[in-house]
Amino acid sequence: MPASELTTVRLRFRGADVFLAPGQYLLGRSASCQLVLDHPRVSRRHARLVVHPDWITVEDLDSANGVFVNGERITGVRHIESGAQVLVGGELLELHVEPPEGSLDGRATQVSMPSVAPASSSQDWELADSASAGTQKAEVFELVGRVADRALAEGRADEAESVLRAHLTKVLDQAKRGVAIVDSTRSAALHYALELALATGNGRWVDYVIELHAAVHQIIPEALHRELQGAIPRVAPVPSESLETYARALGQLPDGADKARAKERLESLRRAALAKR
Repeated sequence: MPASELTTVRLRFRGADVFLAPGQYLLGRSASCQLVLDHPRVSRRHARLVVHPDWITVEDLDSANGVFVNGERITGVRHIESGAQVLVGGELLELHVEPPEGSLDGRATQVSMPSVAPASSSQDWELADSASAGTQKAEVFELVGRVADRALAEGRADEAESVLRAHLTKVLDQAKRGVAIVDSTRSAALHYALELALATGNGRWVDYVIELHAAVHQIIPEALHRELQGAIPRVAPVPSESLETYARALGQLPDGADKARAKERLESLRRAALAKR
């Protein structure tokens, strides 16, 4: 396709749209991928998508369950056209070439949709699991968050959990290893963990909120504390070890009024957990 006709590509995934700028994207279950597909038939590093001003290709990275383009299983690299349906393991993606940015349709559409940044260089394929990768994942929640929001709104909590699980786990793992987590990523992770706790009744997501605060050595704010108090009676299992982990993290903070109030809020969470048992 001529370069003048391609500004970027619109990817449709589980009913949501996101723009892909020219560059390379790794697709797979690993949270280090640019496009995470949390499905049991998807390999950790399943496929590579390359968006170029003159062409688009998808490559099967020796995955267990293959890559299919318009119903045909591919081997190696395959050039794809606008409108192609690409099945990666068990996840169906649609790729559409958008009008040039200078046109009214292309400009209006791009403003209204999120985008995912490609890998910064070819070296990112080897370094994607490094500790520093987590500081660059804020954009990922724009895609998976959009998909999860729609699933939650339609009562499909299990699907939302499946979409978000790998991303949330990666953020918490990196925080526990001492990797700096940017504020936007941390805020998104806390928001979606609490949403999942309320939608699924799974207490692991209440634990997640508490553990992430402990890992980054931050006090749970008053507003979030009230939300946790409301969530604890609605989930199972109720938090226990995460509260003790958070108590130990509080003990390492300097004494002061904020720490004293945080300890009071911690006791109220403990009481809420005990009342549920």
